[in-house]
Amino acid sequence: MSSAVSEARVTTKSTYLPREHGATAMVITPIVCAAILARTWRWAELATLAAAFAALAAKDPLVVLMRQKFVWKQPNAATPVAARWFAGYALVLAVSGLVLLQAWPLAAVFAMGAGVVAFSLMAIWVNVRNKQRSTLFQIASAAALTSSALATSLSAIGAIAQWC
Repeated sequence: MSSAVSEARVTTKSTYLPREHGATAMVITPIVCAAILARTWRWAELATLAAAFAALAAKDPLVVLMRQKFVWKQPNAATPVAARWFAGYALVLAVSGLVLLQAWPLAAVFAMGAGVVAFSLMAIWVNVRNKQRSTLFQIASAAALTSSALATSLSAIGAIAQWC
């Protein structure tokens, strides 16, 4: 698909819900599995699910915002819409982060947060450059997305279980 066609498709988009069903499944499946294996339930698991979803969903509006800043020469109609969606996802991440600050050890919050930020920056850079099919990126995505099991274990039992 040419860059012009993909950019034209972005300009008509009015919602920014995750469109990669495989990536969404790679985030949610480990959360569900870890929640079952933990054999206990705490409210922080909902915050983990919300944070994982918001982090995954925030990528698309951020890609639009970064393309506006670094690629597109003219203002694009999708930019203000993307900014609003990103603000909403950032709010969900902030609220979830506050809950997880109460439930997780501080070192775990910083380690998981750093991992999310690093992977998100890489995913945005790769998408802006249209290199999403890179084998190395696909491998890194698989590792990052399935690490949601670690976060769920932290939320359920306060530590990363051996089975994770």
